[in-house]
Amino acid sequence: MKIISVGEKDMVWHFGERVTLNVTVKSSTLLDNVTITIAGLKNKLNQMKLYKSTVIELAKGTDIISFSYSVPTCSPCNRLDPGVYYVNATISRNGEVLAEGSGTVKLVK
Repeated sequence: MKIISVGEKDMVWHFGERVTLNVTVKSSTLLDNVTITIAGLKNKLNQMKLYKSTVIELAKGTDIISFSYSVPTCSPCNRLDPGVYYVNATISRNGEVLAEGSGTVKLVK
């Protein structure tokens, strides 16, 4: 299993915007009860302002898993400055990490 991509190349998000983040995964077998977690936009207090998790069934081949997310509206309130941030994806099953990947997003006002 491999995470091919986390998001799109040159992603730009604006404060207060509703966005969709796609995670593309390639699997050689059908797997059920798989947890995919995304985390990112770490603020000055080391808090992840983006954290979502879902349980899915992965088909053999390539799957695209979509996450909807509302970017925080107030940057000073969230201790989140404009800039480039990592977004990480982890796929696990029964507590075992099967794959990890990351992408970047540029956060602007």
